[in-house]
Amino acid sequence: MSYRNKNTSFKNKTYRLYSGLLIIGSFVFILGLLNNYTDSKYFGRLVFDLFAFSLILSGITFVNVSRKLWVKFLNTYFFWTILFILIGIPSLDFNYFLTASSRNSMLIEMAENSTYKINYVAQMTTLALVPLILIISIQFGKKKHVVLTVAMLFLYLFNGFYYAKKNVLFELIFLVIVLIFFYLKGKARFRLLISLFISVFVFMYIFSESIFVNRFENRIDTAVSTERNDRLVEADTFFASYELHDYVLGRGFGGFVENTVGGSVLHIGLINFIFKFGFLCMVVLFLFITKKIIDSFFKRKMLTNKFEIIMSMFFLVYMVSSPMWSWYTNMLYFPFMVFGSYIITAKNSNLC
Repeated sequence: MSYRNKNTSFKNKTYRLYSGLLIIGSFVFILGLLNNYTDSKYFGRLVFDLFAFSLILSGITFVNVSRKLWVKFLNTYFFWTILFILIGIPSLDFNYFLTASSRNSMLIEMAENSTYKINYVAQMTTLALVPLILIISIQFGKKKHVVLTVAMLFLYLFNGFYYAKKNVLFELIFLVIVLIFFYLKGKARFRLLISLFISVFVFMYIFSESIFVNRFENRIDTAVSTERNDRLVEADTFFASYELHDYVLGRGFGGFVENTVGGSVLHIGLINFIFKFGFLCMVVLFLFITKKIIDSFFKRKMLTNKFEIIMSMFFLVYMVSSPMWSWYTNMLYFPFMVFGSYIITAKNSNLC
């Protein structure tokens, strides 16, 4: 098949995927309108949901993109992220970091202080993309992009430690596993494993008796009670409020669950997707992900499968560890998974 015919085939398949997503989105929008149009706060929640869905549709932007444009994308990301860091880090209250008794008190402070909340959102939405940016930097970028991303990984770890966000540590551990099994070979893989082991040991030894870890443990104790995690209580409340048609079709964009912490964005990604799209779409989604992974392992050349497999695996991880919706930019893993086969093309063949 000639490059022109192959490129045309890519475009046709891509637009079919894009059209399918747009049809599903339109259906979920109408469903949400019918379920929530009398709610005075519906429009505000709808804006957030449409923003999240736009992240899914944005995947078509990256189809068949050359290395030159990927470099521009990375440069733009680093410019804005560094800017947010320079503005946000100085405003963090490190005294409060040392003295706050619980994670809940930190959240209350953010709720009462709009500037602090904006700082939190700006940092977590930019730094939350760091694992994805590292994969893109290795795949399409230059050495400087990889070095910058590694430096930002430490900032992301600090942010996770500051806000007692367990998912950050979970994501970074998974990223190391991905690097070991997909990008490193032989001695390099062994050196990373040894370095990881030594780093964890040193970290635990130095900070085992420190005020930092004591405070972190206090925050975790309040975030995970001895009875039941509040995320699971939220899920129970969500299911208790559902009727049969809600289970099948979901509540659409702009929906809300009473008496939950998240309200319009639940804290477990899997539950959140059932909330928005229903079990029917969830079954279709998991069949689609399974097919993508199987195709990537067995039906395609190594040129296309690595990127797509990694995006699919990360998406499944976030389905458990993250709310995976609204302003959570890790939603970008989904479009990269959906359009992964068409993002890495002959234009980027020297990079895999």
